[in-house]
Amino acid sequence: MLALGQGRVGIGPGTVAAVASGVLASTALVVFYIALRSGDASRVVPLTSAYPVVTLILSALVLAERITALRAAGALIVVCGVVLLSLGH
Repeated sequence: MLALGQGRVGIGPGTVAAVASGVLASTALVVFYIALRSGDASRVVPLTSAYPVVTLILSALVLAERITALRAAGALIVVCGVVLLSLGH
């Protein structure tokens, strides 16, 4: 719509969050490719699959969500899985 001149770009309350999200996602992808270039994919990929643990921690810090026993157990399982996958090398 914008390319056809039929839309407007509005800056609302979520604009800063959307731009920050895009910048962080792009940066994460670049760092991921740098890690793949300098390390074995069999080690890099399992490590990046631990992102739910980061999400859990950030949700507790930023959104004041409770870390329940079930969530903590899930995070522990993810970390144990990453460790197990990395031990094979």
